[in-house]
Amino acid sequence: MLNKIFPHIVAILFFFIVGTIYFLPEVQGERLQSTDVISGKQMNGEVYSFEKKTGEKYYWNNGMFGGMPWRLLIYGRDQNAIKNLASKATSLWQKRVPGAFFKLALTSYIALILLGVNPWLSMIGAFAYAYNTNFIVIQEAGHSSKVDIMSAFPFIVGGILLALKNKLKIGGLLFAVGCSLALYYNHIQMMYYLVTLLIIFFLVYIVVFVFNEKKKINSLFLPISILLVCAFVALSSGSLQLYSSKTFSEATMRGEPILNVDRPNQEAQSSSEVDGLEWGYVTQWSNNLSDVFTILVPRLVGGSGGEEVSVDSEMGRLMLNNGASRGSDNTVRAPMYWGGLPFTSGPYYLGALFLFIFVFSMFHVSPSLRWGIFIAFIVGLIISMGKNASWLVRPMYDYLPLFNKFRAHSSITTVLPALLIFPTFIGLSTSIDKGSSSKSLKAVIFSTGIVGGLCLILALLGPSLFDFLTAREASYSSQIQNIFIEERKRILRNDAFRSLFFVLAGAALLYLYFKDILKSKYVLFASLGVLMVIDLWGVDKRYIDQDNYVQIQNDQQNFIPRAVDQQIFNLEPKGRGYYRVLDLSIGTFSSASTSYHHNTIGGYSPAKLQRIEDLINIHISNNNQQVLNMLNTKYIIQRDQKLQRNPNALGNAWFVKDLILVNSPREEINQLSDINTGNSAVVLSSEFEEELSGFSAGDGQGTIELIDYKPNRLVYKSNTTSDQLAVFSEVWYGKNKGWSAKIDDSRVPIIRSNYLLRSLVVPSGEHTITFEFTPKTPAVLKWLTILSSWGLLLTFLGYSGYLIYVWINEPLPEKINKAKPARKAKSKSKKTKGKVKSQKPKRKK
Repeated sequence: MLNKIFPHIVAILFFFIVGTIYFLPEVQGERLQSTDVISGKQMNGEVYSFEKKTGEKYYWNNGMFGGMPWRLLIYGRDQNAIKNLASKATSLWQKRVPGAFFKLALTSYIALILLGVNPWLSMIGAFAYAYNTNFIVIQEAGHSSKVDIMSAFPFIVGGILLALKNKLKIGGLLFAVGCSLALYYNHIQMMYYLVTLLIIFFLVYIVVFVFNEKKKINSLFLPISILLVCAFVALSSGSLQLYSSKTFSEATMRGEPILNVDRPNQEAQSSSEVDGLEWGYVTQWSNNLSDVFTILVPRLVGGSGGEEVSVDSEMGRLMLNNGASRGSDNTVRAPMYWGGLPFTSGPYYLGALFLFIFVFSMFHVSPSLRWGIFIAFIVGLIISMGKNASWLVRPMYDYLPLFNKFRAHSSITTVLPALLIFPTFIGLSTSIDKGSSSKSLKAVIFSTGIVGGLCLILALLGPSLFDFLTAREASYSSQIQNIFIEERKRILRNDAFRSLFFVLAGAALLYLYFKDILKSKYVLFASLGVLMVIDLWGVDKRYIDQDNYVQIQNDQQNFIPRAVDQQIFNLEPKGRGYYRVLDLSIGTFSSASTSYHHNTIGGYSPAKLQRIEDLINIHISNNNQQVLNMLNTKYIIQRDQKLQRNPNALGNAWFVKDLILVNSPREEINQLSDINTGNSAVVLSSEFEEELSGFSAGDGQGTIELIDYKPNRLVYKSNTTSDQLAVFSEVWYGKNKGWSAKIDDSRVPIIRSNYLLRSLVVPSGEHTITFEFTPKTPAVLKWLTILSSWGLLLTFLGYSGYLIYVWINEPLPEKINKAKPARKAKSKSKKTKGKVKSQKPKRKK
């Protein structure tokens, strides 16, 4: 029994210890500082503050862009029972980041074990998967949802491969649980990319399976049918979340166009002119060919925008002379990256040893698996090049459903390890089990030639193949340019030789084993494991080390109000709900720092509403004062952080005396250039004809004021002598999608005015007006999510428990091997005895 469970106990302890050591500062109470994490907290400043006070959950955030829906991408996921597999228990109650990497290793280990890979090799493979440098880099950048969803992908891919091996029950369940977990972790773009590559894999797999392996396609019908049924169950378990995400995305920059293109035969220039995101926006983050090869040579294009260099180097001295800070290890950070992306936090390095084993293993897996994975891998790399591979990516953008909803095609590289990990270690495990063979020796030689040869070419010829400068650096003096070029050449050459070393070391170990010189496969496992850890650990530590952590109290420095913020606080005793700020001292529409303290016109969100994006592009960026007034922009922070008050801000609500009806969204937004928003309101007649039936316009007289404010509930008092149209400085979010309005106790329809704002027809007299926000989802989806997710979870746990019981009670392989010969010998002696008797008369004759 102990012999059975010993490797698995070692694996779990290994993953726990590696995570603890690698992320030790966080274990000790420090915090990994990343820009996106800080930005996320700044975005949520108001929401978190109210949740702390009230204990409620809020789904509307007034802190950014005048107000926008919040958490609708994950609304309903708490109903998904699969969250119990994403709990702290499955990460052994570790801190956030080490726990996430423990889950990466654990799920890939389980999938490899179920696919029959040797436990010790599975442990090496799981480490290679979890600690590939790309995952470390995206964690450092704060993309924790990407890291989370990567822990679900081994179950998805592993489940597919198990089903294709006719292990239908465990394969289907593993696949379904993986898909449900992926939906729960909510990074739809990564899921979309994985599905795209898996479709390519299946198409190639089927073709090779039938035409190369000469097998009947009928044998694939049942596995594929099972997988489709399991996919449906997984989608059902996340149906509430998917519905909420879909309805929200329709109103964002990723939704259908609102404005008509008024430039015939010209490329769309904004997301409002195209269904999805426009081409230039989605392809900003496109790899070039050099970026792609960082999977093998980490600093081929310099590494990152803040790469550590020695303070004793020319580059280091240059950075110190220009105000850079000296690091704790006598290094300084320098902008070494010169690739095709606007900037990056690090390379996509998968490990030179890992890629060598991958190529080696391609010789030991079935042709259908080999070509399916290889072609999907190559297509993934090409897609990551975006505009630099427009011959493929542009048709996908134009014709592939949903493809144009996602930006940053380079991020598809994050998905690739989930495809590569399985053939890599299935092939290696198979070849080692077979022992020495000429096929394996040839595979070692060919793999060394391919992977090692590429490293050698880059080491020797790389410094003469590239110019090593970015477009911005072309304006530097020749002396500074030479310093950059020489340092970049040096680190390229060093890393290429470094990768070559790990390829040759791995090749030597495999060669010795298959030549039967290295007798013990356990020595081989240990040696490969040590090499894999040294390879990845050495590169990973360049991007997350002690310098990336801060004391928790120091982290609070990012949220301390400035003098100008304090000035606004003093002027607004009622709180942030009664004004908005336009901050020009920061990246107004790319930073959420001001949103932590105030409700703002700017902010940062990759999923902002399309209507505010249109107003920014057409009016706010052109300083249309009437639009700023209607958004209640009472304060403008100038570039020098001096405060400018806007006395013409219209407040939380006001009455208008002129109603302008228009016939198209383009007219609706263009009218804002010609009106006084304090007196007039523009309404799209075709959309709100029923709501305005019998009403023309009031006289603009009367009072209306905000008396109670919460992000999801606004209460006003109004007093007029006649019916009026009230305009509120609050963002419109569709009909019946969440916001509801009551005048006293009666529900009333909300009208959109001025392209973005909410309006109501308010009757004469004194009234209480209440706006409330509750996400609208069909009740049936809640029960579908609950029932399907609990059914999936309990079935998976029950069947897993059954398999474990069978495995525990199964005789050890050694006992089986000892017992079988005895039974065979006994049977053979009986047969022989019988045959001798029957043949004796014949022999006498």
